[in-house]
Amino acid sequence: MAGSADRGRDDRKLQPVRNTSKGPADAVIQAGSVQGGVHFHGAERPPEQIAIPRQLPASPASFTGRGRELDLLSRAGMTDSSVPIFAIAGAGGIGKTWLALRWAHANSSRFPDGQLYVDLRGYHPSGAPMPPNVAVRGFLDALGVQPGGLPADPHAQVGRYRSLVAGKRMLIVLDNARDSAHISKLLPGSPSCSVVVTSRSPLAGLVTSQGARSLVLDVFSEDEAHGLLSSHIGAERVEAEPEAAAELLRWCGGLPLAVSIIGARAAAQPKFPLSELAEELHERSARLDALDIGDMDADLRTVFSCSYQALSAKQAAAFRLLGLAPPAEVSLPAAASLVGVGTARTRPVLRALVSANLLQEHQPGRFRMHDLVHLYAAELAEENEPVEERRAARRRFVDFYLHTAFVGDRLLDPFRQPIALEPPAGGAAPLDFDGDRTAAVEWFDTEQASLLGAQRLALGEGLDSATVSLAWTLRSFYRLRGRRHDSLAVWQLALQAAVRQGDAAAEASSRLRLGGVYGWLSEHAKAREHIERARRLYTEIGDTPFVAHSAHTLAQTVELSGEHYEALGYAEEAARLYRELEEPAWEALALSSVGRYQAALGRFDQAHATSERALDASRRFDYPIAEAFALAALGAATAGLGRPAEALTHYTAAVRGFEVVSDTHQQAAALTAAGDIQHAQGSGDQARESWRRAFELYTRLNRTADARAVRERLAEVGDDSGGEEGTDGGSGASAP
Repeated sequence: MAGSADRGRDDRKLQPVRNTSKGPADAVIQAGSVQGGVHFHGAERPPEQIAIPRQLPASPASFTGRGRELDLLSRAGMTDSSVPIFAIAGAGGIGKTWLALRWAHANSSRFPDGQLYVDLRGYHPSGAPMPPNVAVRGFLDALGVQPGGLPADPHAQVGRYRSLVAGKRMLIVLDNARDSAHISKLLPGSPSCSVVVTSRSPLAGLVTSQGARSLVLDVFSEDEAHGLLSSHIGAERVEAEPEAAAELLRWCGGLPLAVSIIGARAAAQPKFPLSELAEELHERSARLDALDIGDMDADLRTVFSCSYQALSAKQAAAFRLLGLAPPAEVSLPAAASLVGVGTARTRPVLRALVSANLLQEHQPGRFRMHDLVHLYAAELAEENEPVEERRAARRRFVDFYLHTAFVGDRLLDPFRQPIALEPPAGGAAPLDFDGDRTAAVEWFDTEQASLLGAQRLALGEGLDSATVSLAWTLRSFYRLRGRRHDSLAVWQLALQAAVRQGDAAAEASSRLRLGGVYGWLSEHAKAREHIERARRLYTEIGDTPFVAHSAHTLAQTVELSGEHYEALGYAEEAARLYRELEEPAWEALALSSVGRYQAALGRFDQAHATSERALDASRRFDYPIAEAFALAALGAATAGLGRPAEALTHYTAAVRGFEVVSDTHQQAAALTAAGDIQHAQGSGDQARESWRRAFELYTRLNRTADARAVRERLAEVGDDSGGEEGTDGGSGASAP
């Protein structure tokens, strides 16, 4: 044990301390001195052998990276009034001890009076933490205090330790502390000493009471992880299989211990290809097994268990349940629904997990777990939570996202025909946004990964209706943000669930939306196949509103392939069916499409009349998205009629309308058209400004072709401000 009495004797150098006192006051003090329990009266105290301890364990041979952190330690503020203390905190396996030892060895010359080290075993699989009094006795032994001179009282031992290091330039390394209280007795009282503490706890008490400088370690960067793997197996072997090496590091997630374990396994089999090891880690359920080399100090499960065992029963249960959620970040309300106890009771539990470095709060109220820690939590949940509790927790999680997204979608497009949902499971607490549309859009933006994860979780749990419904709730947002590939993914999952449950209406809905997405992706044959099958299914089950929606979606799909005449026919059919159904708001949206297609075919008078009807109806029924589309259609019609100033007015109003409803794609399209008119009128500066804004929006949406077209316009007028366009994206007007 580092810091033990035996270690201290091996590593210390003994030097006599000579009496240099010359005044009567010093003589009085020495008259009552004690040495080995013997009092010396009227005589000078015998020279005491004081050690110069050198207790640091060896510097880690494969240490790499952490340049910024080493620099921060070296520049730690040293004051004349307090003990300089640096607290290094972080998760198990993050490399706290390695950093402390590397810095201590590199700076040993700054501490000529010695270095004390103790592993306090605050988080150790072999047993309870080392009592502070045991550590103090080890330090006294290392400082040369003979057993016979050891005070019996523990408080006196602490005083003796502090007296011996007072005024000396020493470094005290307190490794693996449980918390601030664990090390309070080990802190010297002299500012000439420096202290480095490592712990999985943030040691907030040490920071507040002692003014310690805190350094919380994060995972390695990609370059640091690459360097660590190379230090284990050689750069040549890594460079020989770059793809396999990159995959290995991806599964390790930047955790230094995981990288070192992989490095040790690869080094033990120098002739085995790295791709074999990468294949072993590819299977998520077996990844922790692959990161076990049979050494208690180099087994991730053991390392994680040390933090887990320190949790209270309530905290441990929450940790296990978090392992049931998809491996993405989670908000406080979502976590509260998963645990099923409400946000007020969940918040302190999550903060405790953050303090234990099993969870990170990377943004206020948003938490994430390292993928390997998540795997460990999931294993514990499977081992300790009953099947029914696991299913109930997952259902609460899915229902939180489903019902919150449903409320958000109703704010984004209140004229969509709503779906019927069962009440949320008990313990789930969905949000309602208080009618704030902007808040709903921001929530969708923030929760993208979690929403997709919730839908995959629902499919895996056999929650087929929830799987389809989640896709439905995301449709308006995906249209506004032009997220084509995400939309494709959710509707593919929805179709799987609909077919599995044998629900013809759900299958028709999934095929209709899937067809629309394929149209956006220019896969026109697939698009028509799905939409026409949906239309037949809706006709068979007698769902006339969705027959109309199918016609409208089919119009948009054939428009994307340049078939404006055919698109016009489908849009007119949709408008007629909506009129027969007495759905004027939906009719207004379909009429805006009719006007757009009429303008594209050069029928500008018809387009103008139709678009004015659409605008009047949308305003009458307060349907902002339909109004914006009608304004854009009017812009195209009036431009074709040779009235550019009027067209520009319509397009400018359409830009504002699309911005209000957060339809970024259509906003960019209207800006592009406005820029074209401004350029034709000789307003070069205004045209460039419109095109620049359109380019920025298209780039943000990853709409490659549209961004490239706008950049070409800018280049033609000598503006090279357009950067690289995106690689994905896109949406168009849609049926309800």
